[in-house]
Amino acid sequence: MKLLGSILIALFLLKTMCNVDAKKKKTKSVTTLLEAKWGATPLVLETAEYLADENPNFFWDFVSSISSLNPPLKTIDNDKSQYETILSHASRLLTPLQLSVLKLGLSLHIYSPKVQMFKQIAEERNLPQCSCAADVSGKLTCDLEELDRLIEKPQEDKKQMDLYQVDNHYPGSANRSLAVVLYGELGTDEFAKFHILLRTKAIEGKIDYVIRHYVQDESKKKLRLSGYGVELQMKSTEYKSQDDTEVHQEQNSDESSQEEEEMELEGFDFAKLKKIFPDQKKNLDRFRQFLEESSNELAPLKVWQFQELSLQAAERIMTAPKEETLKIMTNIAQNFPIQAKGLVKTVVKSELKNEMKFNSEIFASNLNVQPSDTALFINGMFYEIDMIDIYGILDVLRQELRIMEGLHKIGIGSKRMSKLLALDFSDDRTQEFAIDIRDSAISWINDIEHESKYSRWSSSLMELLRPTFPGMIRQIRRNLYNLVLVIDPLDPSAAPVLKLIESFVIHSAPIRVGIVFNVTDSRSVSGLDDPGVAMQCAFNYATQAKDGKSALSLVRTILRKAEGRKVTVKDVKEAIRDEFGEDPNDILGTTELSRMPKDRSRLQNYMEFS
Repeated sequence: MKLLGSILIALFLLKTMCNVDAKKKKTKSVTTLLEAKWGATPLVLETAEYLADENPNFFWDFVSSISSLNPPLKTIDNDKSQYETILSHASRLLTPLQLSVLKLGLSLHIYSPKVQMFKQIAEERNLPQCSCAADVSGKLTCDLEELDRLIEKPQEDKKQMDLYQVDNHYPGSANRSLAVVLYGELGTDEFAKFHILLRTKAIEGKIDYVIRHYVQDESKKKLRLSGYGVELQMKSTEYKSQDDTEVHQEQNSDESSQEEEEMELEGFDFAKLKKIFPDQKKNLDRFRQFLEESSNELAPLKVWQFQELSLQAAERIMTAPKEETLKIMTNIAQNFPIQAKGLVKTVVKSELKNEMKFNSEIFASNLNVQPSDTALFINGMFYEIDMIDIYGILDVLRQELRIMEGLHKIGIGSKRMSKLLALDFSDDRTQEFAIDIRDSAISWINDIEHESKYSRWSSSLMELLRPTFPGMIRQIRRNLYNLVLVIDPLDPSAAPVLKLIESFVIHSAPIRVGIVFNVTDSRSVSGLDDPGVAMQCAFNYATQAKDGKSALSLVRTILRKAEGRKVTVKDVKEAIRDEFGEDPNDILGTTELSRMPKDRSRLQNYMEFS
């Protein structure tokens, strides 16, 4: 009775003190929708392509399952019934967890572009005016009997079919001489008839059976996109205002009132209140309008009110019923400025404060996550929120789910599975390494800071902030970008790489290029005995006699004359004689004219250290 009295008093005060128009509706909101340029694609085709990525056999099992429906899927008028039918057939191929991920993929329409791509390929093929067509080595037909005849008696002048990597080939039929591409829409009666015939021919080993989706009756509704961040900038200007509440009241009253009454507002369940007090509906509408306007008011907060605002938001989420937790968290995150006024009244329990403090210390010490940071971990793997989107998350979920399902199939339980997932299975050969560019073992080809050819460039580091075209390296007269090559001078495969870096130097790319030769460190070996040491001697001599660019050109000349075989000492001698006209024995030998480094072991130590 006390509660009933309080409600009646509130209604009475609102009726007498607040001058609120009963016909005034909820403040109009701005809703943005992002649509693709093409029409909405059938979910059955998107599901088929999803299954094709999971397992090619799943695709063909799903196609056969949908084609066996009677009546066909296309004849089901109810979209909800079509969706449930699609999921029921997909559930025969997927586990419950995989089916949940499939639902997420369908909601994002990740395979709609692929379906549209097949449609564009079909349109470029100039198909005849029929619901389903088959392409038999360049011959198009819409008739089953003619299709059977073309397969049994192929034409002698058959054309080469253009097949793509994204095409779906019937298992075991790829690379056969006779390819048949079926253009049609899965779920139609005509498609089912063609599929049964072509599947039989593929099983008999006569054709390479390929399906390409072709939706003739494209939906008039554009594909609604999701997973994108959209910024809406409202222009501040004056508009003519017109009260359209009465005009649209009849057509929107049922939908809006039902939607509004389902939501609680400030602890009041207006749907139940209207059932209890049907004679007070007008007053309840006024009271609801008053609460909406007061709750949507962006009142300024005091500085001290911000101290526990994040904790108060967490308290509001944690104390909500389990089935409402995600809904409330989403509402607070998306409407935080409006929700802040109500959050400051929330009392934070000491247990939550202690738990948050403990979690912050654990996250900071183990994961390097500070209280103001946002982190995403999937099976222990960290992902940058700013670098990954919902599509990337979906790919990760699918990959992790495949691994977990595979481990589960071989009898590994959840505890052992967690330990296995924590292992690092990355290839050691792909690990990153660092090279110390300060070491004197590196022979630099160019010097951006001191060479005159780069004098027109600015040496200011502020140039890094200047806008430039994507992918371009800024032209700054500093050795900021360094490319060091550790190569075997005798390996013929080094020639293309040396040609590439030589083009960097010739065209004044803002990169300092250095070379380290991987040669023997034996002091008893000279350039007259070992071709690798001979290449090192020739390179150093050319560097001192001319410059680094000429030395690099000499090495390339020697490799080019070798013509794919390993370089010999004779090749090096001939190149030195042609280039400098001096006695190669004086350069490659151990005489005082030798330009070899005094300590070749320093090169080996540098490479081992790197």
